[in-house]
Amino acid sequence: MDPPTYKLQHTPTGRPYIALQTRSPTPIFITELLPSDAPTLVATMSLPAVNNALISPPKDYTLASAEWWITQQRSGKVELPLAVLREGDAERG
Repeated sequence: MDPPTYKLQHTPTGRPYIALQTRSPTPIFITELLPSDAPTLVATMSLPAVNNALISPPKDYTLASAEWWITQQRSGKVELPLAVLREGDAERG
């Protein structure tokens, strides 16, 4: 059996995403980071198990840290900045 293939698609507003093939009845997408993801990123990066497993993230990962990272990822300097799993809707998650 051939492995699944994944196609880069775009939402009606032009945001890139990849729809994942899963057994879940809820659609799962890989999308770019959005400015509204900053609070969730802070919560995730504040978990010692996550923060300590990564190379050189700021300790005391703040909202400013998250906003800086998201701005860097959305700056156009990254070829394909897909970094977030969203469920249900590729546009809003």
